[in-house]
Amino acid sequence: LPADLAFVSFRCELLQDGRLDRSVQPAEVCWTRPIADAGSAEKRPDLPWGMGVYLHRNTDPYGYHSSYVSAVDDAAIARMEERAALAQKAGVKWERVELQAFRVVPKRGVYDFSFYDKLFDVADRHGLSCVVNLGTYMPLGLDRQSEEGQRLYEEMVRRTVARYKGRVRHWEVWNEPEYASFWNGTRQEFVRFSNRLHDAIKAEDPTAEVIACVTAHVDLDFIDRCKADGIRYDSFSVHPYRDVPRAEGLLA
Repeated sequence: LPADLAFVSFRCELLQDGRLDRSVQPAEVCWTRPIADAGSAEKRPDLPWGMGVYLHRNTDPYGYHSSYVSAVDDAAIARMEERAALAQKAGVKWERVELQAFRVVPKRGVYDFSFYDKLFDVADRHGLSCVVNLGTYMPLGLDRQSEEGQRLYEEMVRRTVARYKGRVRHWEVWNEPEYASFWNGTRQEFVRFSNRLHDAIKAEDPTAEVIACVTAHVDLDFIDRCKADGIRYDSFSVHPYRDVPRAEGLLA
């Protein structure tokens, strides 16, 4: 890198006749100056700053495109360790982890926490506190609206919270439920399901922080409607996707 720069970011897009060709995904890569200090492995949950390190995505070196195919072999765990070490160097203290039902409930009546045991060991070694998102897929591919699917999901959540009590305090209930691809029922049905999980989490760990709604964009209308429907929560979270990252617009 040039001596006066800490990083360089490069973005490539394909244009046809001056217009963006949306059939080809734009690409972006960033080079950074190495950080000499290895950083601290001390957990600092009082610090508010985190980063999407994607420890649960470990098939490719950067993790972004391997959400649901991550392995648990030695090479995969080494990649996870490498990303956590880079996060430690950068001073990252929080990470968001997705709980994937197919890992925890590979077959009916079987619960396997080996992947997340390794993941939280890696996070602990590098000073990362974790917010865990309870993801959008039911165990065994069951329908989200079925009583059987919701019952098995609740049991999975209970077992997970009980296992990691003391290591994880912050639990996001579902992900972007205002999108039909993630929740195909009504908002009222979602609120009832969210409350069911809220109560299950609190039963296993009364000190847990239950984070509700978890909306795509800053969807205050959806949050207000869920509040009116009686959703139970300790806090809310939003995903502030935006084309132009102007802080003043986002805060407004």
